[in-house]
Amino acid sequence: MMARNDLEQRSEKNVETYLNNLEEKLKLLKKEQEDVLETVAGKMSDLIEQGGVIHLFGAGHSHILAEEVFYRAGGLVPIS
Repeated sequence: MMARNDLEQRSEKNVETYLNNLEEKLKLLKKEQEDVLETVAGKMSDLIEQGGVIHLFGAGHSHILAEEVFYRAGGLVPIS
């Protein structure tokens, strides 16, 4: 049986590994997609300024993105 201290050390290492991998993926996303994200953000902003509405949809786990925008306090108002 593994000692509690060993489990804690493995857990800490797993968390560190996970966060390091996440950080690398975010850096790659920024490097490869920053221009696209800036373009889309600008188009969405322009649409809202012109009185437009942004429609969000998700089925299964993809609904999480829609909920992130819809339910977050201080989030976008002109959405459905």
